[in-house]
Amino acid sequence: MANLVEVESFDEGVYRIETTDQVLGGETGTTNKPLKNLTNRTNWLKARWVEMVASITPITATISGLKTASTKDANATKVAGQVPLWESVYSVAQVDAMLAAAGLRLASGTQTIGDIDTGGKSVTVPLGRTLDNSNYMVFGSVVSKGTALIDTTVTWAIESKGNTSFVVRFQEWNTGVQIIDFDWEIKAK
Repeated sequence: MANLVEVESFDEGVYRIETTDQVLGGETGTTNKPLKNLTNRTNWLKARWVEMVASITPITATISGLKTASTKDANATKVAGQVPLWESVYSVAQVDAMLAAAGLRLASGTQTIGDIDTGGKSVTVPLGRTLDNSNYMVFGSVVSKGTALIDTTVTWAIESKGNTSFVVRFQEWNTGVQIIDFDWEIKAK
């Protein structure tokens, strides 16, 4: 028994065996035409896949001092008694270090804002490090610790960004006393 000869070719169609075709085997036999069409296409697709995978440049980052699962810090942060999958191996600080090393998170923190009157308030938030440029995005959330029950009465917008800090403008729309914290992180564009 022999195998069909396979070639790397994306055949335009797949031959349909007609009711009038004689059942003939062999390399050029009518019965093997659709099998050859599909085999050729498969070889063509495989070759394109190999080329594509070979053209991918891997992203590497070197991070030292990470703990393995067997040496996991028992005091790692847990939320409501649940441990995220990544935290079963790394602590929150280690994940932050990995994100920073991969260029996914440039900096993060919490800035205490205090109470904001209805006139608004601009606050300079230090990054805690110097960046190469100010081409980054700021993500954040407002955390209220005051007498107002909802955080939706405070809005914020970035006024300016620099290499060592950014300025964020807060506006309060509720007259209740809110002690505001601003949780933020910056990511590369």
